[in-house]
Amino acid sequence: MLFLVLMCKPAFAQHKNGIRFPPPVLEFQQLTEFCDLPGQKNELAYTRAVYSYSDMGWSLHSEAGKCKEIRANMFLTDDEFLKPDFLKALKLVHQNPKSKFLIVDIIGFFEDDLSGIEHGAGDMGANKYRFIVKGVIAFYLETR
Repeated sequence: MLFLVLMCKPAFAQHKNGIRFPPPVLEFQQLTEFCDLPGQKNELAYTRAVYSYSDMGWSLHSEAGKCKEIRANMFLTDDEFLKPDFLKALKLVHQNPKSKFLIVDIIGFFEDDLSGIEHGAGDMGANKYRFIVKGVIAFYLETR
């Protein structure tokens, strides 16, 4: 019984004492480095990214600035269920953009942002891509 309780802990609880564990292993999807996403446009991808605010606005980008030219809008569709804990963390990040950010393990589609739906709205025109989120696997609320 204790084993079941330990296995049912939420994914965001993986972050303790400043140590981030590797992304969860999913049978159907291999982790794609955020910098490699342009090579997998319009394909279902599982990646880890940082969601934060900078001088150029809100964006998803790689950890530690590995590929600074690849920034994407995070597009959350109405038809996907998002856990209340994630929405609460997202709201906290938006209320405290200078001190908070999210590290997210997400599944979705990476594509060019040519439609104008997202481009120029909140990102000052700097984001040339968007990531359509189909599922949030794990997230880590961080402080700068």
